[in-house]
Amino acid sequence: MVRFLDNQPAKIVKPVAVQETCDNCCSERIISIMGKCSDCFNAQYKGIDYDGYVLSEAGIGGGDDIEMRYCLECGKIQGNFPIPEGRVVSEMNGEDGEDYSEDCYSDETVIF
Repeated sequence: MVRFLDNQPAKIVKPVAVQETCDNCCSERIISIMGKCSDCFNAQYKGIDYDGYVLSEAGIGGGDDIEMRYCLECGKIQGNFPIPEGRVVSEMNGEDGEDYSEDCYSDETVIF
């Protein structure tokens, strides 16, 4: 049995099946994907090179995680599209109030 540091047993959570169809072709062949990339995300758009956390305005996740659903039949990414260009460009240019230029760790950070 897997246990956490506080000696409590780990709980296994089973996903709940949600039937959904593609926004484009109505296929039921929708796959959900997730990837953790922290601040190692990179994007290029109209001459802007972006490195940092996942762009939350791009419709593919946000923060540390890339998350999306797409259709295995036609390849369309599922979601609320189109996304206004200004939202993505502002975030890529750091105009969203977040500072992505610094490393994650300061000189005072202690890593265990």
